[in-house]
Amino acid sequence: MKNKQVSIVLATKNARPMLEKAMLSLMEQTWQQFEVVVIDGASTDGTLDYLKEVPLNLRVISEPDSGISDAYSKALKNARGDIVGIFSTDERYYPNTIETAVRWFEQHPGHIVCGGICTFLNDQEKPVDQYQDDYLALERHLSCEHICSISSSFFNRSLLKDELHYLPDYKTCCDYELWARLALKYPSDRFEWFDKPVVKALRAQVSMSFRDDTFRQMVDDKIHYLHHFHRQFGNHPNLSDINLDRCQAGIHMWAAEQLAFINYQSEEIFFHCEKALQLAPDYQRIHHFIRKHGLLKLENGNIVQRAGKPVSAGRTLCHFSRKTMLLHHDSALSDTDPMHLITHSGAWGYSLELCFDPEEIDTLLPPDSCWIQISIEVIKGAIGIGSLLENRDIAQERILRAAPELVEVFIPVDHPEKKQSLMIRSGGEGKSEALIHVITVVAQE
Repeated sequence: MKNKQVSIVLATKNARPMLEKAMLSLMEQTWQQFEVVVIDGASTDGTLDYLKEVPLNLRVISEPDSGISDAYSKALKNARGDIVGIFSTDERYYPNTIETAVRWFEQHPGHIVCGGICTFLNDQEKPVDQYQDDYLALERHLSCEHICSISSSFFNRSLLKDELHYLPDYKTCCDYELWARLALKYPSDRFEWFDKPVVKALRAQVSMSFRDDTFRQMVDDKIHYLHHFHRQFGNHPNLSDINLDRCQAGIHMWAAEQLAFINYQSEEIFFHCEKALQLAPDYQRIHHFIRKHGLLKLENGNIVQRAGKPVSAGRTLCHFSRKTMLLHHDSALSDTDPMHLITHSGAWGYSLELCFDPEEIDTLLPPDSCWIQISIEVIKGAIGIGSLLENRDIAQERILRAAPELVEVFIPVDHPEKKQSLMIRSGGEGKSEALIHVITVVAQE
């Protein structure tokens, strides 16, 4: 694929400050033989004036559109490149990203897609997490067990030709639709994601993916497309073993998993788990999530919500002492009151382990009526608090970000007769700081 043209497609509307940063990352590319196709939704914030000054090979179309999928549909139709990257205003390429994609396709001209790691940034544009795709498989994708990242992928347009398009009717799931079509036609070895960062993406709270009130719409759109996909390609041999109910359940579980990260106590989590269980009661993904989440449980085949905290004034059973606390790695904990915790330097590094032994309490702990209560103030970065499982995974985790307020976190005691450990760790930002005021075990009166 030597001397091939590269197209970067981008849609924007009234997002000039973000657009300027995205464009700056394109101006800094080590490989400069590329065009940028910008679809502007008739912005009124000076976007067009700014784009006139950008020293890149731009083609700009500014007109009203019906949404993001419509805009990117236009952009892909207007792209001339043999290699195409789908870019967004809240993303930034690394300086060598385009060159990396070009060089890779030169060595692998028969591949459909190549890509790398997506680094997530917080509001201060500091790295907090990474996401890496490994392979694309049809049922895995349709059930949302893993959705490949568009932003960290580049497409071989010289092979895909008109197959590389968005359907504007699917407003919230155009990526889901595109990957489904490609996974149906091409084997997984025609896609490859390498172990190298290629894009940085902001985790913006204004995004639909970070608002729990939008997930029903996204789920409905995905399920609507899933049925359309099955009707259109149902006789294809690659769909013969696909369980439609399980795929629908998987879409609901994708929503539940995302919501648990955004708002651990969202009522929508119960809704999506209940829908998933109705569709595929033996789907182990549902059962694993319920066990890990902690505020839900199964009773006689039905999902029951536990209270996220005592519904009446709690009775304090015991306080945690420093002798029950284990400090991990390069974390630090002061002897003062409140205790000043500085977390592990890793983005999700385990920092402070708290061990609770029910034998230290004289009274019998009633099931589903006992909580570990933590009063904490996050003063820098972000903190994660959750139950530490026997395999050292974390369940029922709450992510708290720095705010000038004291927050009460309640973690249910799953087995009142057994020892239980909690973990406080970096919540995506290393060396975060918090003031821990009180850690107690409380029971509902």
